[in-house]
Amino acid sequence: GAAVQAARSAGFTALNLDLMFGLPEQPTERWRASLDAAVALEPDHLSLYSLIVEPGTPLHQWVHEGTVVAPDDDLAAEHFEHARAVLKREGFTHYEVSNWARAGEASRHNLTYWRNGDWLACGPGAHGQMRSAGPEGVVLRRYANHRPVPGYIRRMREGHEIAERDELVAPRTAMGESMMLGLRLILEGVPLDRFVRRHGVDPRVVFAEPLALLADWGLLRVDTERVLLSERGLLMGNRVFEHFMEDTSA
Repeated sequence: GAAVQAARSAGFTALNLDLMFGLPEQPTERWRASLDAAVALEPDHLSLYSLIVEPGTPLHQWVHEGTVVAPDDDLAAEHFEHARAVLKREGFTHYEVSNWARAGEASRHNLTYWRNGDWLACGPGAHGQMRSAGPEGVVLRRYANHRPVPGYIRRMREGHEIAERDELVAPRTAMGESMMLGLRLILEGVPLDRFVRRHGVDPRVVFAEPLALLADWGLLRVDTERVLLSERGLLMGNRVFEHFMEDTSA
């Protein structure tokens, strides 16, 4: 509460709060209390994330050893559904799988990522991606700047290349990423015309098989304008997304 008040007093007019649910042994009552407390602070935006046990982390090791109880997927789904109901009642729009906003307060920064757009890498360790026209069509370049600050400064002063990793993304991979990222936008989804402008082909052609399969399972909705997650698909997003990152053309 004090941090929020300090931010408001400093003049910040758009304020986001991050919360995490699905924690080991996190009772439903505690999650509901945390959510209520966050809403009472009157944020403009909320990001709610389910805990993921990532390989290579101490938490992954603790879960493997049995010293920490693994997160309960069913309980996490219950927490997510409760949050959706509460935030809808409080006037927030659920516009992305993990994000809610007041009217006009959707994150313009992250929308660029979810729409698989272009952005510049500015500063040490920054990542960027840009599209440019090539002899065989649009080429997507993804790069990362030199990370240690002294070396970054030295390269800048001496006029050397500051990108230490620079790669071209295969067209099929870029298309899959556009689907995976765009489907996270619950209301917008993947507009067909934008996909065609960006990749030069209709996603209903490239991904005919997974789209038909996922629609048949009731996880996606496909119409003449866009592809969207269904209500059921929203709860099984990762299962949906992985279908677009598999190369079914081989």
